[in-house]
Amino acid sequence: MDIQDVYNDKKELIGIKKYRDEFNEDEYSMSCFIWIINEEGKMLIQQRSLKDDNKPGSYGITGGAVDAGETSLIAALRELKEELGLVVDKKELIYIGTERRKRKFFEYYFLNTNKTIEEMKLNEEVEKVEWITLEDYENNISNAINFQMFKNYYLNIYLEEKVSKYRS
Repeated sequence: MDIQDVYNDKKELIGIKKYRDEFNEDEYSMSCFIWIINEEGKMLIQQRSLKDDNKPGSYGITGGAVDAGETSLIAALRELKEELGLVVDKKELIYIGTERRKRKFFEYYFLNTNKTIEEMKLNEEVEKVEWITLEDYENNISNAINFQMFKNYYLNIYLEEKVSKYRS
């Protein structure tokens, strides 16, 4: 189990490091997640290993815990490489927001890529990956809060910027 930095409720580091299961009620850890979209507008989802202790076989987006000493950006880059074999430049990841839940902060990033599933090298944490439509994700998999954050960014900012480039 990894050691994580401890944050207060304002997302400020308090100078303590703990194992995930040692956090007190007023202490927060941090995780990061990456919404990965291809040029067709499809989202990459991954299925957890069927041997995983935590929600085996469940579907979601790429991400994980931010280890002690890491920023969420560095953790996002590490998770992409570990879980999918994707090496990306930090400039390719776009921060889109933070969500606070009970004792945990979740930081979300956006990545646009044209990598195929065949180009990805899945580790033992990932059973499989697939590209699905946003509608399929929203109707079948989504966590409503974080999906709305992503959807607002994707529809209102990312796509608008792409369209405005063609208008110029």
